[in-house]
Amino acid sequence: MTLTDYQRSQLVAQLQKYLLLNHELQDTTPQICPRCGQHGVFIKKGFSGSKQRYQCKCCGKKSTYDALQLTYRSHQSPNKWVTLIEDTISFESLKKVAEDLKISHPTAQNMRHKLLVFLNGSMENMPIWDKIIEADETFVLESRKGTPVLDREPRKHGEGAQSREISSEQLCVCVAADRNAHVTAKCVNTARPASDDILSAIGNKIGTDSILLCDGNAVYNNLAAEKHCTKIELIGHVSYSKVYHLNTVNGLHSKFKEMLRTYRGVASNYAASVAEFCSNVKRCLNL
Repeated sequence: MTLTDYQRSQLVAQLQKYLLLNHELQDTTPQICPRCGQHGVFIKKGFSGSKQRYQCKCCGKKSTYDALQLTYRSHQSPNKWVTLIEDTISFESLKKVAEDLKISHPTAQNMRHKLLVFLNGSMENMPIWDKIIEADETFVLESRKGTPVLDREPRKHGEGAQSREISSEQLCVCVAADRNAHVTAKCVNTARPASDDILSAIGNKIGTDSILLCDGNAVYNNLAAEKHCTKIELIGHVSYSKVYHLNTVNGLHSKFKEMLRTYRGVASNYAASVAEFCSNVKRCLNL
């Protein structure tokens, strides 16, 4: 997944807006409590370091103005966060990030995961997608890097799965996209997905009476029935047209696997974060 210089600058500028927004809110009383989610009345309740702290009269919980934001409970400056964002979208290693920021390796890892979680949370309030939606799944080899393997023979670096068929040694990544740059990618299961896996992964993104494009897999039947979608099966490129195709999700599959190769393999515990980051990068570049 290679980004051009323009794409990197566009993505960094978009994420910098969130950092600047944190400072703009520093002298503003919050409207919604980050703890209970209610539109409450707030009173000033001391300071947390140099940050003004507020107390919600609804739940009584105290929080600072940047609660649940990137800079929340962070001792790093905004400039270091910008450097972290640039290194992350350039797929630099954590060792390189730690050297650039002059921080420890665990701190760099925590900052990177905080960025991934923040980006993923920013997708929760996205509007319902467009009427034409592509959906397909891809499979990546399970990796237990950093943990002992007790239930099977360990694989050597670069070795494939023991079975040539899709098995429990492979993670299923469900990818869906519409024609307005809305993208989601979720690790839903090992081996082949079930109908409930597909429904939980992309069911809340699809509006009723949409057109669902898939490859003929029967696991999409329940999703189409529940959302009252028109399911169109595209089996092979012969059935593709200029409007109905799966080129978008197939391209995302390639970018996701290329990102895994860049990092020389990613432990399965973090594969979900990589998939979500890949989809968030795609979304931010189209804002």
